[in-house]
Amino acid sequence: MYYISVILFFVFKIRPKKEHIRRLGNSLSKRGYMSLYEHMIHLYDKDIDLYSQKSCLTAKFTGTGYGGINMNSYRILEFKENTLFEKIYFKSWVDDIIIFTKEVLPEVLTQGINTPKLIESKEGENFFITYFEYLELEPLNHTNFLNEATDIAASIANVKLDPAIEFPDGRLHYHKSSFKGKLDNLKKELTPYMSDISNFLNTVDDYINKNVRKTLNHGDLSERNAFKNGKVIDWDNFGLYPLGYDFGKTIGMSEIYKKNELSLQDYLKIEDMIFKKVENLLTRELLEISLPYFTVIFLRHYRVRSRYNDINSISRELLELLKNRLAKLSKVGSHDSL
Repeated sequence: MYYISVILFFVFKIRPKKEHIRRLGNSLSKRGYMSLYEHMIHLYDKDIDLYSQKSCLTAKFTGTGYGGINMNSYRILEFKENTLFEKIYFKSWVDDIIIFTKEVLPEVLTQGINTPKLIESKEGENFFITYFEYLELEPLNHTNFLNEATDIAASIANVKLDPAIEFPDGRLHYHKSSFKGKLDNLKKELTPYMSDISNFLNTVDDYINKNVRKTLNHGDLSERNAFKNGKVIDWDNFGLYPLGYDFGKTIGMSEIYKKNELSLQDYLKIEDMIFKKVENLLTRELLEISLPYFTVIFLRHYRVRSRYNDINSISRELLELLKNRLAKLSKVGSHDSL
């Protein structure tokens, strides 16, 4: 169906589905077909004022992405006065992107977060294009990734935002499809060990949303987006979520645990480290609920991919820890033993 869609697009100008135009863009960028790529963009959105390679000193493709809100194919455009990073979003997400670029990003930059400035944006019928300043990025050392990435997360959590900012509803709730999928799979994994795990996790989630302070979260502080000197890019998953979300996701999806499973002792050391970075924002007791909750959910990413001999071990230990802490803190009723 994809190939038929591409033929209909180029020959008869019949606009393809978003997933097809995204796939086509990735294919052209990987092959370096710059002119055809620009033709594709203009064909999909005749109103967009795209920078062409002819208007630049140099234009080159750089990497591909995984999200659903943009084309996932990117360009670096060099001009006499500056070098820009081009990112093309689908118009359906324009409200989210404008809120970030116009309202959130200025606060982030003013308060010392090392992230690219928005230089220009262009809006068409089907696309919204952003041009950010291009930063030279140096990957974090594998062994020190968590320390430096959580430094960035703490700095972001400390950003003070104007309370008048009207976040889109989707940026106030982390219960998106990918999160729900991980949560549902965790429940299925551990039901044999904890028969009422679904009710327990729902109780924890409710407790966190009622009691834990909501702060700005980047939403994806992975090795792809966090770099040396505190540089951070790609805010597509930003949101106003309970403190602990960014930290738990960074731990759970870290490449460090792709081959070596996180132990409970390792986790407790990381928890101590993180609390020292955010103790001005919440109590130790609340972090001890929020952090293990988000960590255990996002840990499933590499538990499944790496196929550990005992994939439930760390999950069971973290949930046992969480159960005991929550019972002590809020006197929640007892649950089945893990």
